[in-house]
Amino acid sequence: ESERASGGGLALSAWPNPARGRLSVAVRAGASQARLALYDVLGREVLSARVAPGSAARVVPLDVSGLPAGVYLVRLRAGDRSLTRRLTVAR
Repeated sequence: ESERASGGGLALSAWPNPARGRLSVAVRAGASQARLALYDVLGREVLSARVAPGSAARVVPLDVSGLPAGVYLVRLRAGDRSLTRRLTVAR
């Protein structure tokens, strides 16, 4: 199941949740260059990717196979706007 959110020209959808191995993140950044990042529960960045501007959604694959099982936050940030969603990495 995916979580979807949108706001201010940004859109974020991540699946599968819980993830095992690979996580697919669909993002729309609007007119701004955006940054996608995955954080652990202590707020440490564990993965990141740049997202080119555009109104069309793009799917960014993230390899979570090396991460410990647990809860993570995926955040899409463009300028002063951001969207954050919670997801689980399972083994």
